[in-house]
Amino acid sequence: MERKRKRARRPKKKTFTPLFTAIFATLIVVCGAVVFAGLTRLWRQLDAYEKSLPYNYSDAIFERYFAGDIDYRLFYITEKQNISPLEPYDNFQKSLAASVGSGARSYVSVRSDDPAVLKYAVLSGEAKFAEFEMTHTNIHGAATWELSAMRIFYQKLEDFKITVSAEATAYVNGLPLGEEYVTARAAADPICGEQLTYTVRNMLFEPTVAVAYPNGEQVAPYYREDIDAYAHERAFTADLLTGWALTVNGEELGEQYLTAEDIATPETSRLRLSRKQYAYSGSFGKLTVTAADGFGREYALRERGEFDYYMDIPYSPELAPTVGEFSKNATTAYCEYLTRDSTMENIRKYFQTGTATYEGIRTSEVSAYTNHIGYHFERVEASEMYYHGESLYSCRVTLDHYVHRTASDIRHFPLDVTLFIVENNGKYLVRDLVSNA
Repeated sequence: MERKRKRARRPKKKTFTPLFTAIFATLIVVCGAVVFAGLTRLWRQLDAYEKSLPYNYSDAIFERYFAGDIDYRLFYITEKQNISPLEPYDNFQKSLAASVGSGARSYVSVRSDDPAVLKYAVLSGEAKFAEFEMTHTNIHGAATWELSAMRIFYQKLEDFKITVSAEATAYVNGLPLGEEYVTARAAADPICGEQLTYTVRNMLFEPTVAVAYPNGEQVAPYYREDIDAYAHERAFTADLLTGWALTVNGEELGEQYLTAEDIATPETSRLRLSRKQYAYSGSFGKLTVTAADGFGREYALRERGEFDYYMDIPYSPELAPTVGEFSKNATTAYCEYLTRDSTMENIRKYFQTGTATYEGIRTSEVSAYTNHIGYHFERVEASEMYYHGESLYSCRVTLDHYVHRTASDIRHFPLDVTLFIVENNGKYLVRDLVSNA
């Protein structure tokens, strides 16, 4: 019997249920997301690490502030507190530009004393003109570097001083110096008065320094090594009578300032006086120049030129009713005696006995005037009345003495004399009579 051939069975085809497919797909997505997230996080960490390296920050700082055109205005704002307010912006720009120079710019790391701080020098060629520092910090848990300091280098002058009278005003670059610049006050001497010392710091270039005085005078001071400061001294001269003391701003000027003595002029010679001259230099402001004679009199000197003071002879016209009238009477009595129109008794009313002048009159030869029939005086004038002190006066008398020898022969004798008169208990007597011819 033929066996029946058995039909081979086919394997059954596997099928996945929708649930399985969903779970499997979900697992694949989750695993992919986890891997992607991990890679993203790793990339971010690597990127953050890369960016946290110092050279990235230092490069950025260098490119921003130093590699291209220098922002001088920015640096001026940051440096302004270190620069004198008397220095304009243009000078700062010029000074910094000189430091920057024209060399190729670069920067290098330099040693820092603080391990948490990185320090760099900015170079122009091989010359350093700036520095900057970075500090390591964390922002929202991320390590980073911050610009923590910047320093630029430019030329500055040493501090300098100006010492002038407190009555003057010091100027630097056309700007007046206020009280904030005053670092010292001193009284040099009573004539110069208080002296102020101004100290000026943080200037970039040699300044323009000037001093202005209350009278409008403006001058340029000069440097004095003895006081290590700029200063300005002015000089004045004074010409006054011998016997008078020179007083400046209420202080008597000593004899060490005398430059000449016993100077004779026609006017002083008539008075038996002479002149003397003073010269003084110092940092003074205003001046009040007077002369004092030791008898309570004070006389203001006139300014005949800039800081050139002159003492006119202080005549006393108020003496005209007393000394003046007495002098005219004494002079006419003298003339009358010479023409034998008076006697020695009358002379003794006006002239002090025992003096050389009195003896000269008493023994004078008068015969040339004896033959005349009359006389008269014209233009009898007293002037230049002066008090010498210690009851001694002088007075100049001029007159025209006419002697009538005959009715038609009239002789003219002009007279110009100076009388030196002493006073005793209100009585005046001539001690000396000097011809001014």
